[in-house]
Order: sequence, then structure tokens, then C-alpha cells
Amino acid sequence: ALLVPQGKPLSPGEVLGCTSPVFDKEYDMLIFLADGRFHMESMMIQNPHIKEFYKYDPYNKKLTLEKYGHERMHDIRHKAIQRAASAKKFGLILGTLGRQGNPNILERLRELLVQHKRDYVIVLLSEIFPSKLQLFQDVDAWVQVACPRLSIDWGYAFDKPLLTGYELEVALGTTEWQSVYPMDYYRADGGRWANYYEDDATKAAKAKERAAARQRRLEARQRRMAERKRKKKAARRLKKQQQQEQQEQEQGQGKQQQQEPPPRTADQTVTIAYENN
Repeated sequence: ALLVPQGKPLSPGEVLGCTSPVFDKEYDMLIFLADGRFHMESMMIQNPHIKEFYKYDPYNKKLTLEKYGHERMHDIRHKAIQRAASAKKFGLILGTLGRQGNPNILERLRELLVQHKRDYVIVLLSEIFPSKLQLFQDVDAWVQVACPRLSIDWGYAFDKPLLTGYELEVALGTTEWQSVYPMDYYRADGGRWANYYEDDATKAAKAKERAAARQRRLEARQRRMAERKRKKKAARRLKKQQQQEQQEQEQGQGKQQQQEPPPRTADQTVTIAYENN
């Protein structure tokens, strides 16, 4: 079977470095059109069951078989999470480069740290380098709300753990470590660390508002239908009234014509005049 995958709200076939669609187990081969590996690696991380990943580069017109070190990546990230689990003070980084940073995610992570009674400091950065973070000597672990792949691909280069939102949840015990590392940061069905995540209360409130909006639309439609019926009924009543008035007018004219003598002809006029003479 041939499939062009989609991770809504992204378009079919669209993949981001931190967001990929999920393939069913029946698919065992994938062909990725790109001139690099960054976005394709997102697909590979999200779908480790696919054994054959082919990349076709439309510029050099080459088809290559690609591999990804899943075990090594999981080992590095799991160790970083274990180190961060005992951290007393966290640094929360909100990325300011483009649209990477999401204040809503930052707030959810901040509330999570407050619930677990962990100290924190919020830092806004356009670019995240080890030398910048080394200036904060009192921070034991970092959590960045920018590009998740920064932690996955380059986290080992920082002297202190640099986690994603998902990894912070694992470190604090609110989410279990997943055997398939999630690449769902811009998917509608993403976890609590994702951009479009909504808690149950928010979902219920929005569902209630949608139901209320549907009810308002239904009531407005019913009012419009009732108004149309009223206007049609009034138009029919007016038409009937006009028809009755026209009939009465025609009947009145008929009676008047019956009562009036018929008009005299020329011969009758001459005769009457002669008789008078």
C-alpha cells in the first residue's frame, strides 16, 4: 500500500524537525524527498519500526538508504533525564528566534516545577550556546522551549542537562518514558509538551462553547425560517386581499354598467330630435 502521511494540522507529506506523522505497523519502507537529513530524522525517530528509510535528493538525483542510531539517542537522553531528576534549581529557556518559543508551554512547565517545589529561573534567548548557560552557575538543569531537536541532537555538548518539555515531565515523574520518542510538538494530538495541547478542562470548556455556538446557530436558523414563513404568509394574505378587492371592484363596475342605459346610436338620436320637433 502507498501512503502520503499526514500529522494534522500539517499538510499531507509535510514534516518538521520536531513533528512527524505516525505510520501504522504495516508500512516497512519510506521514501523521503529532501536534500538533507534533519527533517527526515524526525520521521525516523517517530517511526523506528520502519526498517528501510530511503532519501531521494532531487538536486543530485541520488537515492540513498539512511540509518539512525535509536539506541544511542535514547541512552543519551535517558541519562540526561536521570541527572535532571535530582536538580534543585531549573532554568527555563524561552526561545525568541522566530516562532520557536511558546509562552503557553513555558507557563505549563513553570506550573509543573511549582507543583514539585523546584526552584527555577526564566531566561529568554535567541540562540542557546553552552557558554551562555555556563554563566548561570546556580542552575542544576535546563529546560528549553525552542527547538526540541537542540536537546536531542546537541544536548550532550552542554555540561548540565538540557531537557525538552517532554523530558522534564519524565524527570519529575508526571509522564512515563516512551519507547518511541515523541515527535509531536506541532501535532494536534501532541502531549502536554506540545504546542496545541489542551487539558481536559480546556477541552470541555471549548466543547461546551462549540455546543452553545451550534445551539445559537440553530436558534438563529429557526428564527430566520420562522421570519420567512411569516413573510410568505403575509404576502399570501396581501395577495388574497388584493384579489378580493379586484373582484369586488370588477363586480361593482358590472353592476354599474347594468344600471346605466345603453349609449344611444346616431339613428336613435335623430329620431328623438325629430319627435321633439
